[in-house]
Amino acid sequence: MFKMNTTRLDKVFAEWQQETVERSIEEGLKQGLEKGLEQGLEQGLEQGLEQGRLAGSRDLLGLLLTQKFGENEARAEKLATLDLEAIEAATAIVLEARDEPSFWGALSDK
Repeated sequence: MFKMNTTRLDKVFAEWQQETVERSIEEGLKQGLEKGLEQGLEQGLEQGLEQGRLAGSRDLLGLLLTQKFGENEARAEKLATLDLEAIEAATAIVLEARDEPSFWGALSDK
């Protein structure tokens, strides 16, 4: 009677199974890295756009204040503390302000 040597088949099957598992892990890691990179880029882009908008808004408000009230070295420090919401409010206030101290006073009231 013929007796089959299953040791060699078991070894080949085990190696094939191990390779399949390793490939699945590699593919999962690759997909996870790609997805993480994509999400990171999107978040970075959003944050960069928001920071750019904030910096641009501060610069514009600074120009408006300079046009209306002239140069002021202390202004940059004050502008640096303003968030986007405060800058938007300040843009409306600057048009009505008589002088710079009244502008900053009206802005702090909001």
